[in-house]
Amino acid sequence: YDFETSSRELVGQILSYSFIVTDKSLTQLEELNGLIRLNRLQVPEKGAILTNRINISMLQEKGDTEYEAANKIHTFLSKCVQTYKKCTLVGFNSNQFDLSFLRNTLIRYGINPYYGGKLQNLDILHFAQHVAFQNTEKFPWIKTDSKKSSYYSFKLEDIASEFGLLQEAQSHDAREDVLLTIRVVQAMEH
Repeated sequence: YDFETSSRELVGQILSYSFIVTDKSLTQLEELNGLIRLNRLQVPEKGAILTNRINISMLQEKGDTEYEAANKIHTFLSKCVQTYKKCTLVGFNSNQFDLSFLRNTLIRYGINPYYGGKLQNLDILHFAQHVAFQNTEKFPWIKTDSKKSSYYSFKLEDIASEFGLLQEAQSHDAREDVLLTIRVVQAMEH
């Protein structure tokens, strides 16, 4: 799953979302995607809009209200839990970002985000780090230099590029990012 948001801070809101259900071999089974109109009191940060490139006019015209979207997401996740008995939300850097936005959005509308303990979460960022340190010779390390330091990047875009999965910049479209994450997992499994 992935979200594009109006801010990196939790005071922001989800603007677009994508959930793609797969089986263990990562074959797509079903999905839920959507856009969410800005709340009246929400002013998106310019950095967020420059990153996700969401057209605010189109969002306001075609998006659901946050309340409608929260209910759609809740219904979808409830159905997944009921159908598969236990579900795992998987995203890239999702533990630090997306999971908090999901929980805040559901709680804001009185929806319990824990699904009786049957909704778990995994972060592919941690899987990528594990794979890198277990396969130091094979992993495509991406060294990044900044003014202050040098470090190895574990950004989705950098890893995907090094695996040959991206030929241009990451789109930061929620659905495209989910599909890219799936392809990165497949590459790391090989």
